[in-house]
Amino acid sequence: PGKIYAFQVRARTVVGYGPYSGKMYFQTLTGGERSKMVQDRLPLIVGSALGGLAFLVIAAIAILAIIFKSKRRETPYTDRLQQYISARGKCS
Repeated sequence: PGKIYAFQVRARTVVGYGPYSGKMYFQTLTGGERSKMVQDRLPLIVGSALGGLAFLVIAAIAILAIIFKSKRRETPYTDRLQQYISARGKCS
């Protein structure tokens, strides 16, 4: 943590290697900076998790509602039974 690194890049082609690029310097984070980054991202992580959970709950409710509605749908036998009962009532 907290170290500085220098990088150079060069291309390799069929005809050989190209020239090196200029040096690029990068510094790794120290322990304190790393924990601060985690704290800064915590609301984003919690919000994303809650949003995903809310989506799953809404999807489950929608699926259950569809299943419940399909089970309550009247069958042809129910219609025939209603017609039979109505016809018997009119004859009496």
